[in-house]
Amino acid sequence: MPAPAQVRAEAERERRRRERGRQRARRSLTFRRFVERVNPWALQFEHVPRMIDVLQRVADSHVEGWEPTEGEPNWKRVAFVMPPRYLKSELCSRLFPAYLLARFPQFKVGLSSYGADLAWELSEEARGYFQAGGGRLSAETAAKKNWKTTTNGQMWARGVGGGTIGLGFLQGVIDDPQDPDHAHSVAYQERFARWFPNKWLSREEPGAGILFVMQRLGQGDAFDWLMEREADSPQHWHVVVFDEIKSDEPLGEWGDGPMGLPSTCTIEPDWRELGEALAPTRFSLAEAQKKQTDAGDEVGPTQRQQRASALNGDFWQEAWFEVLDEAPHDLTDLGTDWDTAYTKDEANAATAYVTSGRTRPGPGGRDDFDVVITGADWRWVEAPEAEYWMGGRDPGTDTSKLLSPVPGPHYVEDKASGKSLAQNLRVRKVPVTLVPVPKDKYTRAAQAQPVAATLRVKIVGRRLARQLLKGEKQGLLRVRREALVKAKGHLDLHDAFVQALLRHAKPKTGGYGGLTSMR
Repeated sequence: MPAPAQVRAEAERERRRRERGRQRARRSLTFRRFVERVNPWALQFEHVPRMIDVLQRVADSHVEGWEPTEGEPNWKRVAFVMPPRYLKSELCSRLFPAYLLARFPQFKVGLSSYGADLAWELSEEARGYFQAGGGRLSAETAAKKNWKTTTNGQMWARGVGGGTIGLGFLQGVIDDPQDPDHAHSVAYQERFARWFPNKWLSREEPGAGILFVMQRLGQGDAFDWLMEREADSPQHWHVVVFDEIKSDEPLGEWGDGPMGLPSTCTIEPDWRELGEALAPTRFSLAEAQKKQTDAGDEVGPTQRQQRASALNGDFWQEAWFEVLDEAPHDLTDLGTDWDTAYTKDEANAATAYVTSGRTRPGPGGRDDFDVVITGADWRWVEAPEAEYWMGGRDPGTDTSKLLSPVPGPHYVEDKASGKSLAQNLRVRKVPVTLVPVPKDKYTRAAQAQPVAATLRVKIVGRRLARQLLKGEKQGLLRVRREALVKAKGHLDLHDAFVQALLRHAKPKTGGYGGLTSMR
């Protein structure tokens, strides 16, 4: 009978042998083999092997001693921009984190989405795939918002804007950083613009990579912001853009790189012929075409083709507007003009505002001044949130957490929704003036147009200019004369802008409903 010491020594040798075997298996474990093991269903679609190949290169960049070869894309910064329902979250946010933790024992993955609930759901499903692949969880930390493996690997999940103190990542995944319902809100866009450099990048470990995953949502979305930022702070993104139906139309106007991307970016080659569907096994060409038709002229090109919808307005011209780096110090008549609505139903009107001032008259006399736009936004909100937005009480809703009160004094259209807001605000000593407004939107806009046409409108900041002029649905450069005549369409921001221009111009004729009484 062997001595106890011999038994222990033999057990230790066996443990080491098995551990060496596990390490060899981890080193040889490919992402495709992992997917075959835990979700082989995904492999039937034509685009999935292409995604797996990119993600494999991202994973390989984490092998100790890895160095990029000359001319190779930057696998530490990869953006997937694809239409909905094509498994981008399944591959990038569920399967890939699970694979990384199965392959690298002490790896750390961080994941963020626009909402904490969505991030936690993705993390929970990644945890399930990790276990399905044979991984074991630490009994002490197995919650979906922060779970660990028995080898001290970790995955944590937070909503964009949420706290990340004490957390770090070797591979970060940002999946759908903006809620489509809020994609055109300046406040939500600025929320991402603050969060990414200040909170997210501060969580990087040495040699960390970032995977960015979303569908395009329009001008000013998070991808647009990343590409704009690339000019000032190059990250050398490798961009994987798989439009639903292959097109050679530029993706944007960010630079002279491939497909209109910044020159510091690279793009993943697309294997398809022009006009070919992305994954016919999932959605045939006819089905993809129907989806785009059903989505409409705004959503179809943006979310399904990954190209922000083209501008087609004919009333305002981009050349009329000048962008300033900062506002002049001597502005007068500072205030915020509002177009208010009762509801947050996006099928109806939105609540919109434009904050502006004017410069003092120049040598040309009383009418020699500029209108300077310092803020603008629109949202579909209920009356209590709109009241808070204008400096009133906090309604205690989730929406109000992202509504920073807009500076007054406030100028509100004299209509039912505006009157009720004005009454409540006056009780709380918030300065507000009701502005009588005629019903004829076209006449009103025609009165304001010369102020812009004579190059007297300045906008502070490129981001605000892009939002005001090109913002999805509400941008001024989308406004058509026909819509103004019929008083139909997304004219909420436009009406607030026109009110601002006419408040500063103070026309004495033209019937702008007694505006001169406010001088």
